[in-house]
Order: sequence, then structure tokens, then C-alpha cells
Amino acid sequence: MAITRPGSTSWVSRGHEVVIEQDAGMGSAIPDEDFKSAGAQILSDAASVWGSADLLLKVKEPIAQEVRLPARDLTLFTYLHLALRAVHRGAAVRRHHLDRLRDRADPGRQSCRCWPR
Repeated sequence: MAITRPGSTSWVSRGHEVVIEQDAGMGSAIPDEDFKSAGAQILSDAASVWGSADLLLKVKEPIAQEVRLPARDLTLFTYLHLALRAVHRGAAVRRHHLDRLRDRADPGRQSCRCWPR
């Protein structure tokens, strides 16, 4: 879970609206009620969250289904496992400077970095 009850409380106390997908915290033993008591709004599904958020916090990289969700001017704050095969529509594949340095040391290494456009 990318945010906890105290984190939600902090954002709400500063005047931000916090929306959480229903049952998103269950894997971290954080029930929806904890987020509600912190002032967060619980939405029924990922599409509702992605469609309403300006800043989206995620622990893992977006999955293929999430990449297809409508997201207007969305800032995504997440861990990106950039060595994975690109699942993003229109993703540009680039090599990062450090990869080039590693590739010179091991010419057989095939590496890429995938950045959404």
C-alpha cells in the first residue's frame, strides 16, 4: 500500500482530497474504515481512482489494464521496474546512460529502459 492512514490524514489536513480504491489496503491489513476515518473517500474500482486523481501513488508499476485507463494530466508516483518488457502503448525504448556503460563492460548484455511517452 503506497499510503497509510497517517499519510492520508496528512494529505487531507492540508486540504487535499484523497481517494482510495475499495479494499486496496487489504494486502497490508489496512481496512477501508481506517482510510475513511482519515478523511479519504473510498471509490469502487481502479478506473474511478485513475479517472479522478491528479497524483496517483502506487507501490508497483502499472499493469497493462491500468495503462489503458483514462488518466487526464495524471502524475504517477511509483516504483518502475524498467527492465521489464514494455506493456505501455506507444512506449519509447531508450537506453539509460548507465546501461550503456554496463553494456560496454559486457557487450553480450541486452538491456533497455522503457519510458511511457
